[in-house]
Amino acid sequence: MTEEVERLDGIDPELQEIVLEESGELLGTLQDSLNVWTKSGDQTAKNQIKHVLHTLKGGARLANINSIGNLSHALEMLLDASDNANESKISTLVQQSVQHLLQQVEQLRIGGPIAYANSLVTSLESKIQELTA
Repeated sequence: MTEEVERLDGIDPELQEIVLEESGELLGTLQDSLNVWTKSGDQTAKNQIKHVLHTLKGGARLANINSIGNLSHALEMLLDASDNANESKISTLVQQSVQHLLQQVEQLRIGGPIAYANSLVTSLESKIQELTA
């Protein structure tokens, strides 16, 4: 199944630049915090990941870049739904999602189009339902 892509034709170039600048600052923090969290389960690192995702989501949605906004939101919600007891069950999915998010930001940087992560978002939403059932 081929993923849909988001064209950047209607995106305000100034907002796009702001999102790129902001994401450039945040992605290093995201990767560092993800490494700490996946190795140790450190809750401070998890909270930092959620903060970064929330900020990325907000910027992307402000600029109407739905592909990045949707994935950031779903991943943030999954982390909110998880607790210490089930974090090992979501680690791989979180890592896959972050990798796709990094790819999306790179696609934005080079001018798009940006690959939606519909199947990944669906997996995140399914896992959220599983954890909250």
